[in-house]
Amino acid sequence: MRRFEIRPGEPPTWQGMSPAARTVAAFGRFRFTVTALLAEGDHVYVRWRQDGHHLGDVDGHPPTGAPLTEVGSAVYRVEDGRVAEYWVQLDRLGLARQLRDGGGAG
Repeated sequence: MRRFEIRPGEPPTWQGMSPAARTVAAFGRFRFTVTALLAEGDHVYVRWRQDGHHLGDVDGHPPTGAPLTEVGSAVYRVEDGRVAEYWVQLDRLGLARQLRDGGGAG
């Protein structure tokens, strides 16, 4: 599978913590909600939000315990019934604003 994910300040490497481990470390137990799901041909689009609490370091911000919400989306290309490639976009600006303002997406 080819993975296309851009995270500011992070080199594209397979080493280090997985994205799922980073999310659990940052948000603790969180609620993941799919808000849109579309499919056409060999592409699937998913939009989601995850709600949790700031329990671990996020982009250099120490934990505050405040509520946090992250919104993201992905496009998956399916080949022979399997994900062949995917592209992820995260609302990093929205998360940065919450971290600056003490949490809560509003």
